[in-house]
Amino acid sequence: MTTAITCALFTLNQDCIKLSCIQFRSDRHAPIQGTSVIKQSLNKIQASEEYQTVTIAFCNFVEQQLYNFRKNNNENFHESLAVMIIDGVHDLGVDLPTVSDEFFRRDITLVIAAFQTPIFDFWNLYRVSARNTGGEYYLISNMFDILAHIILLTLSGGYTLHQAFTHTHTENSLLDINNATNIEGNIKQVILSTIQFLITG
Repeated sequence: MTTAITCALFTLNQDCIKLSCIQFRSDRHAPIQGTSVIKQSLNKIQASEEYQTVTIAFCNFVEQQLYNFRKNNNENFHESLAVMIIDGVHDLGVDLPTVSDEFFRRDITLVIAAFQTPIFDFWNLYRVSARNTGGEYYLISNMFDILAHIILLTLSGGYTLHQAFTHTHTENSLLDINNATNIEGNIKQVILSTIQFLITG
């Protein structure tokens, strides 16, 4: 059973990535932990990996942040989640289908959330890229409640992240656990606060 989900929330805007990690845990003594926002140039990330494309260097960077945070918290039964926030800019600076394939290979579930409904070509790109990893595309206004429920379902309902995304809209996803609403509310608030820091910081 999954005991922790390490989540990297990030924005991409051409050459710049802003990222923060959160860990959601089934341990009631320390259910949520977070890190400060890391701001880094994609070109600088690529320069440190001389022979890699910027997209592969970016994937390595996200994976390393997830690993470092997970290692520091000594979690073994974990899953990795990446949440990409699209803030009206579609020039992300990386090749999204390649990111999706790399995240799938590295067992990182991708969620893509946009502030506004994009034109069909981008909508389809986001949806296909996220689903390729077992994740999903959402409007950000819908994501907070759904993602909080998926995280709780994974940590308390015996689901994997992939199963939780698949079944989240079915009756099978309903949980019967104490304080589920309060826990989901806490998760939702942490995600919301982190995204606000990413956007405004």
